[in-house]
Amino acid sequence: MPTHPRGDNDSKAVFTPPPKRARSSNPTSETQCIHLFNAADLDRDGLLDSKDLTRIGKALETDSVAFDWPKILSQGTHSRLVSRTEFVNHLLKIWEGHVNEKTKTFNLAFSKKITKAIGCVRSVTAKQLMALIFDALDMNADGRLSRDEFFRAADALGEHIESDWEQIHRAFGSDPSRLVTKEQCIHHWTNQIKNSGALKGERFEAKYEQFLMSSLSKLKCIEFVNLAERLFDAIDRDHDGLVSKREALRASDALGFHGESGEQRWSDMLHALGKNDPEDYKIEITKQEYVGWILKHFHDQHKIRGNQGSIEYRTYIMDALERLKTLKARELCSEFFRVLDTNNDGFIEKEEVLLCHSVFSPHPKEGERLWSLMANKDDSRISKEQYVGYWMREVEGEIGANDYFHHNYARFIQSRLAKLKGKVSSMERGPLRHLVLFNLSGADEALRTNIITRFVALRSLVRGMDEFEKGIITNLHHSEPGHLSHAFLATFSGKKARDAYLPHPEHDKFVSMVSKVLDKATTVFDYVPTTLTVKANKEKDGGGGGGGGDGDDDDDDDDE
Repeated sequence: MPTHPRGDNDSKAVFTPPPKRARSSNPTSETQCIHLFNAADLDRDGLLDSKDLTRIGKALETDSVAFDWPKILSQGTHSRLVSRTEFVNHLLKIWEGHVNEKTKTFNLAFSKKITKAIGCVRSVTAKQLMALIFDALDMNADGRLSRDEFFRAADALGEHIESDWEQIHRAFGSDPSRLVTKEQCIHHWTNQIKNSGALKGERFEAKYEQFLMSSLSKLKCIEFVNLAERLFDAIDRDHDGLVSKREALRASDALGFHGESGEQRWSDMLHALGKNDPEDYKIEITKQEYVGWILKHFHDQHKIRGNQGSIEYRTYIMDALERLKTLKARELCSEFFRVLDTNNDGFIEKEEVLLCHSVFSPHPKEGERLWSLMANKDDSRISKEQYVGYWMREVEGEIGANDYFHHNYARFIQSRLAKLKGKVSSMERGPLRHLVLFNLSGADEALRTNIITRFVALRSLVRGMDEFEKGIITNLHHSEPGHLSHAFLATFSGKKARDAYLPHPEHDKFVSMVSKVLDKATTVFDYVPTTLTVKANKEKDGGGGGGGGDGDDDDDDDDE
């Protein structure tokens, strides 16, 4: 075969690199939307809630980018959560005017705005991350952690936190058996992290932030077990720890199974649990069995459809739980009791019943009548059974054949419940005024001086009585059943401080002593102060009488 002569220039091989591929400087519009979603999805559950969407909205607002997140929620499959597909499709639709048809990318100026927003959303402060940890622990979403909820952190964080629970209550002077708020937890965690050196400015150092992110994912796994347990508790209407066929069929509508499909679901569950009996109405299922069955379905969905399947199944359980909790009459009445029972001892007192009544009616005498119907003659408190039993009889006409409240009445009750939660929360935070009106006109000067001196001395009994005032009533327009002569006003930091003060032995001694010299004209009540802003009327003669009158009265009281 002929050979080609090798010249001098051929002695060295010359490598010529292939031409570089032309690459787009911008990612596609869909990719950028996905990056924005991932930046906001801090707990990595594949869903965004209203808080996540609010953070995106604030980041985009600085560059005047349209982002109507309430509309995203309303158009989603679920009313509270948005999946990645729903999020991306919505953004591509409202931002289609910024997309280049050929390259499927956003135009350069708009792409820079989105990239900037992604950076802002991804930059999470330490406080925001701690709030996410708290929310993941707060399984019943009441804004407070019980001891059990708090100790769930140990499973995810791998820490012994017995001392943390005690330290939080010590720092805030509260009872270790009580719940802790988000503010208390974040305050305590912040102080701990500052001492460890993991906090740099407003953010955690990178390694510690990654650790907390992974802990969030662990908490989500624990969360689903808790969701399944809560679902069981919602279905277990008589709270005996067992679910019967009757209870399961009553809950089947909320779970999306109607008529015969509800019967079939019950049969399938019994078959899977190995409880085959022709008389299936006699069979009952324990919580452990039910939760195990739900978890099996959860893992099956994950195997079949991956992460999206497990996300949708979790959301399905949440929706079912909400429907059960929202519409069940007995559960709603029980929720009122739970909110009022702030010390978790299973009883509420008269003043708590009156507080509950105040969100329905402004007339205290009606509240007194309700208390007399709920409690026995000599009772100072009532149990959950007494309270819920009374209301179930009282509102029987508003309950349908399926034991749910009628829709409109359920919405009314929910609004009252929300108002009650706000009132109780305000009392917990404070300030709380404790007003005492006495008639000491029948006592001589020495006795009056002794009573006043001992009353003022009570201020040192407990932490949290921030202010104490006393005065002589000089202008009494009306009083029942008799004359009142002296007023005492104590301001507590909150309900906890007031509750520690009232049963104190020294307070009891004072009450015993003073009751011997007082007539029946004695008034004691508490209230949460509300600041009202009254706009001054510039007209000389008309319209401003109400505001001006209030101001004059206040000045007169100060002078007295």
